[in-house]
Amino acid sequence: MESRVTDLEVRLAFLEQSIADLDGVVRELGEHVDAMRVELGQVRIALSREIASTGDLADEKPPHW
Repeated sequence: MESRVTDLEVRLAFLEQSIADLDGVVRELGEHVDAMRVELGQVRIALSREIASTGDLADEKPPHW
């Protein structure tokens, strides 16, 4: 009986550590996603400014034509 309790305690400790590790990974990925959202917003602003300064790019022929 005592070995079963010890085995369960070992498994619980392992699971607690695994959860803590996964939590760290999820938090890190969340930070990366937040940073990419900010960067995407900056790219959208820069692209809209570029389009506004050059006109509508849909009417423009590509340079190789």
